[in-house]
Amino acid sequence: NHDYNQAFISSATSNKELTRWQRRSLENTLITGPPQNLDLIAFRDPFVWSDKDGWKAVIGAGIREYGGAMLQYSSSDLETWKYDGVAAKRSSEELAGAWTAKIWECPQLLCVDDVWVLFISVCDDPPNREESHLQYIAYTIGEYDGIEFTPGNWFQYSFGKVVYATTSFKDSDGKQNLLSWMRETDNVAPE
Repeated sequence: NHDYNQAFISSATSNKELTRWQRRSLENTLITGPPQNLDLIAFRDPFVWSDKDGWKAVIGAGIREYGGAMLQYSSSDLETWKYDGVAAKRSSEELAGAWTAKIWECPQLLCVDDVWVLFISVCDDPPNREESHLQYIAYTIGEYDGIEFTPGNWFQYSFGKVVYATTSFKDSDGKQNLLSWMRETDNVAPE
């Protein structure tokens, strides 16, 4: 129903060729919705990775009347998930370095050469109906204790509204890669 604070987290399996996918039934979702103790305006875009204790997932969020946040969950089997808490957040009023707005989409929490880096897609209310609420990608280097991430200074990773929704993966050599949307602007091509 496009209510970003009512999302659920599910999974899908594919055939060997990755050409057909089957999502879990809605009655059997992994995370049935956001934690009830937070007044969220968004809950979306899980990022999952393995660690020494099993699995971690961070989910983008926006806390009403505050700003963007990243929530963390943990699992030993990828089936049963426990809410660990708010792993990081920042007021939408803070402007130092890079503004991070009201909602953090597509959080990517990466450890590269023993350094923790958080990438987020910055989402806010559009100034008017002609402009997108999707802003740019921001990042910060910080400290992560397995539950909470403490950000350092914030920076813009992309400039302008073309590059958005960065996701990460490791290639066959184990090197970290980033992949982003590139949105068309002023497209006058016929549909």
